[in-house]
Amino acid sequence: MMKPNGYDEAKEERFGTFKRLPAGAYTCRIVKAEAVVSASKREMLRIALDIADGEYAGFFMEQYKEKQKRDTEAKWPCFYYQMADEMAAGKLKGFLAIVAESNPRFTVQWGDGFEESLRGQIIGGVFREEEYIGTDNKVHTSVKCAWVIPTSEVETTAAPEPKKLEAPVNSGFGAAAYDDIPF
Repeated sequence: MMKPNGYDEAKEERFGTFKRLPAGAYTCRIVKAEAVVSASKREMLRIALDIADGEYAGFFMEQYKEKQKRDTEAKWPCFYYQMADEMAAGKLKGFLAIVAESNPRFTVQWGDGFEESLRGQIIGGVFREEEYIGTDNKVHTSVKCAWVIPTSEVETTAAPEPKKLEAPVNSGFGAAAYDDIPF
């Protein structure tokens, strides 16, 4: 392997040295909201969040700025997704009620300004640890916003149980099916 360009000038980075957001409830600020279409072709809102106050205020902005130093096409690190089609009208109404309860001057602005009207509003975000399979085929964990609550409930909401990966189903073609073969 040849030494990469910029190696000598690069700042040493190590995995696992970054600050991690503990699971729990936080007051969050909506940084941006946009209407998008899900993989299943349903309308939804993709809502970028950041922690609004306390020890972790600005947590995701810090992560974003660090990513931008290494990647000019860095993506925002925290989203909450809210389905927004006819099948999820009640859940969308619930989400907007949480925004209104947490922001007394907020009123829903339907039409062209809808997404922009959400920007800057505060809500409670409940973050939980979730397992995933990494590119190294090992189980890792991350902390993600699982659901939202009114800001008045943040102080009394406990951290939820972690979301574990489902155990793989043995189809009968695994290693146990080949234990008798004399190699």
